[in-house]
Amino acid sequence: MERIRALALETSEEKGTGLMSMPAPFVKGCFQDWHYLVCEEEKDNIDSVFSQITGSIQRFRFLKDDRGCLVFLYPHGAQNWVVKRYRIKSWRHGLSRCFRKTRARIFLKAAQCLQEAHIKAAKPIAILEKAWGSLRREAYVIMEDLPGYALSDYILKVQQDPLKRQRMIQKAIQVLQALKSHCLRHGDLKADNFRVVAGDLYLIDLDCLVDYRKVIFFKGLRFRRAFRSDLRRFLRNWEKDPDLHLFCRSLFYQEGLS
Repeated sequence: MERIRALALETSEEKGTGLMSMPAPFVKGCFQDWHYLVCEEEKDNIDSVFSQITGSIQRFRFLKDDRGCLVFLYPHGAQNWVVKRYRIKSWRHGLSRCFRKTRARIFLKAAQCLQEAHIKAAKPIAILEKAWGSLRREAYVIMEDLPGYALSDYILKVQQDPLKRQRMIQKAIQVLQALKSHCLRHGDLKADNFRVVAGDLYLIDLDCLVDYRKVIFFKGLRFRRAFRSDLRRFLRNWEKDPDLHLFCRSLFYQEGLS
């Protein structure tokens, strides 16, 4: 194994992304015919973890199971880790992805971007990839679990307290401001992709995040279009709540987001 910082996972095709390294060093290695990156403090027993998550997983609690991915909880000591297995939907989908970075690798890079932007997100523990030369296929990402509420559930929970609702929406607007200031587009700002944990707001589902800072052509125009799409998606969360929808729009205007 070789000790590296997270930025050192860049291969030649990844240079120039402008993503900053994470403070904690990562370790790279091999497990059977898989390649992995794992945060250094978890490296000692990671082979056992990989063996379990790539084997029979019926005993684990599933959080999501669809054509795109499988997400389940992996008990780790007194806490849980979230494991996300990315699926290939069809041979066409597999062909389109085999020459690109895996979504697990994109997730890890996205976590670095959010850390740089001071946006709270689940801590990545490890990524696991299967590849044949430059051809990429299966991938997993392991991250810390964020016990708490989806933003949509939290808003319903505090429905009778307008001040709590508005404070949490203001925190979400601060996340949007940070994304804008760092030219980051999340790609799916539905309310369930925000997690409320002990009063703090975390952003999850990072594997569609795009960093526009190093886009070569028309990056300003392309980012503005992409970010407007993020804003529209965020507003759609509150279409059935006119007061909250209006509150969000007014904050967009006050903060120069719209």
